[in-house]
Amino acid sequence: MFHEEAIRVLRSLGYFVDWKILNAADYEVPQVRERLIIMGNKLGRRNLFPKPTNHRISAQEAIDDIRQNMDSFKNNDPMRHTERIKRRFAAVQPGETARDAMDRDPSLGNAKITKQCYRRMIPTDPAPTIVANFVTTTIHYCENRNLTAREAARLQTFPDNFEFQGLKTRMSWQTGLSQFEQIGNAVPPRIGKLLGQCAIDVLKCNTEAVSAAELDAQEPKQLSLFSSRTAEDSDSETASQPQFNGTKRGRKSRFAHIYKQIENLQPNCALRITTDTPEEFFTFLKGAMRRRRIEYSLSRSADGNATITVKGNTDEN
Repeated sequence: MFHEEAIRVLRSLGYFVDWKILNAADYEVPQVRERLIIMGNKLGRRNLFPKPTNHRISAQEAIDDIRQNMDSFKNNDPMRHTERIKRRFAAVQPGETARDAMDRDPSLGNAKITKQCYRRMIPTDPAPTIVANFVTTTIHYCENRNLTAREAARLQTFPDNFEFQGLKTRMSWQTGLSQFEQIGNAVPPRIGKLLGQCAIDVLKCNTEAVSAAELDAQEPKQLSLFSSRTAEDSDSETASQPQFNGTKRGRKSRFAHIYKQIENLQPNCALRITTDTPEEFFTFLKGAMRRRRIEYSLSRSADGNATITVKGNTDEN
């Protein structure tokens, strides 16, 4: 995977590297937007990530004033929907998509719309992720229309005086980036500012020094992952461990061989995962097991080791 290769290359160049998945909603950005952030430095200092705040901003709190005074904002021309589309949007409840409404009421039409399109925002929650084609993914929380460019920009934390140039939307044969693409592809300015402040603290050596042992531990190398064992002998020493190829790339998951061993475990058997396992393994574990319909429990000890115990296959329930 690209981010794994990027981390490997950065470490091979002498950077001390950390990574973290940040959700913009945890930093007073009024949308749920999870993104991988990689931080690295050659100063021998610990990398720094912004601390989450306790205040989540809802979609209504963020853009309600725009709705009440549409003509006072730049880049704020709403889409001109047909009456049929307006009627369809009117049937969509908060958190639902147009597909949900059409399945409930066939009179709304039979267009081929997936559940990834035209979702109405929940007014009391942060907005869903603002993407480059948000005109087809998001419905206003209380009006029967898509978001305007200005409303999406506000959800991205752009200041109201930042004016977007170019076409509002763009057809495939047209050149340049549309206003919607510029907004949806952007890093929220607030997140950029917070990360910049963290980088400044590292550059000023305001973070802890990294020990020589930690620096050595980040040298590129093959990582041994775990050995198979039963729950009864979980405290015994691990046997010879298979080697993990950190340079393998392609569409196949780098952890595919691990998931296969988990699939082959009998109920109440477990795998021990050692401290040198890449942290991203745990990030992807839940989704991988859900796709395979495998129920499991994960326990992690203070010394950094972890144990995955298979409970069974959900197809058997």
